[in-house]
Amino acid sequence: MKIAKPLSASAPLRETSKSIPQLLINLLSITLVIFTPTASNVANAQTQESKTFLWKVDSPQNTLYLLGSVHFLKAENYPLPQPMEAAFDDAEGVVFEVNFNEAQDRAVQQLVLQKAQPEAEETLIGTLSAQTYNLAKQKAAELGLPMEPFHNFEPWFFTFSFLPLKLQQLGFEASYGVDQYFFRQAVAENKEIVALETLEYQINLFDNLSAEEQEDLLLQTLLELDTLETYFNNLITAWFNGDLAEFTALFLASFADYPDLKEKFLTQRNRNWLPIIEFLLQQKKDYLVVVGAGHLLGEEGLIQLLENRGYLIEQVTKQ
Repeated sequence: MKIAKPLSASAPLRETSKSIPQLLINLLSITLVIFTPTASNVANAQTQESKTFLWKVDSPQNTLYLLGSVHFLKAENYPLPQPMEAAFDDAEGVVFEVNFNEAQDRAVQQLVLQKAQPEAEETLIGTLSAQTYNLAKQKAAELGLPMEPFHNFEPWFFTFSFLPLKLQQLGFEASYGVDQYFFRQAVAENKEIVALETLEYQINLFDNLSAEEQEDLLLQTLLELDTLETYFNNLITAWFNGDLAEFTALFLASFADYPDLKEKFLTQRNRNWLPIIEFLLQQKKDYLVVVGAGHLLGEEGLIQLLENRGYLIEQVTKQ
């Protein structure tokens, strides 16, 4: 297996309080944790529409595919639409936001714990209001998660531990996410793997949030956990339909009250990735780029950015 390091800028580069929990969940993987409806709804969605969340970009040198990933799914959501499998088969290299093998590295795990160490009074117990702390303790207890081990960490670290447990309770697994599914296949087939950024970069995005922002996101998530399934049922139906307009409307609504976070978590990272993608379009082999679906959306999404650079992009239909 060949794993390329994140590319540099010259070669190319590498690099809150009103909304609902989909904002934090959209940020959590980092980039966009997405859920699925029931198996019957998904099956209907796949037969009702002919489009997919896959785009094809042709250059004089090669073909590059852009696949908007959903990061949490269920086993019953497979197989994926056939064109996605065909794009993987055609590609000689596969590009992901990060190298997923990094997450298993003990040094990276220690780095997460190090980043979660607070400065001054930024501990969970010292930062959260009584209202937020008591609600967090109640919701955590429902999942069998004790609060005490998190008292001396920053609030974002607790949220990162709590939310995946909630997702598992709802039946969603990261191991069934589209990106991890194709990462495992790329490793098994010894394809070139390119990482757009490092896990440390992603962790820093959260670690650099202010204590107020961290509490704000946690509180809103706790208050509206019951809305998650309804919201993501609609989101995933749009994804399986390849309905870019509907998916965009649903997804970007979660960032409406957070322009600064949208800039940091989506827009700036898209700008960082664009030179890398253009570099890959100049190579002699084909690539599949698998990133969170939200990165493809809107005026500052990767689709529009590439079109602004003169590339012709075609949304792939089901066959």
